[in-house]
Amino acid sequence: MWLASFAGAYLLVVLFQWQLASVLEDVPLLLQAALLPLVLLSLMTYGVMPFRDRLLLRWLYPAGEHGH
Repeated sequence: MWLASFAGAYLLVVLFQWQLASVLEDVPLLLQAALLPLVLLSLMTYGVMPFRDRLLLRWLYPAGEHGH
């Protein structure tokens, strides 16, 4: 579970930094620090984790543990 979560979070952090780092240069540090987890956790919770869980269902929950 940790490895699957890390992979999703790492990808989002890299994309966030790549796309928004230059845009946020002039934004105060405390606001930048609030935006990263807000965006990251929202995307992880509603986008990456449901997709990840479907993709890795059999690996994360071996036969008999996931109720399917």
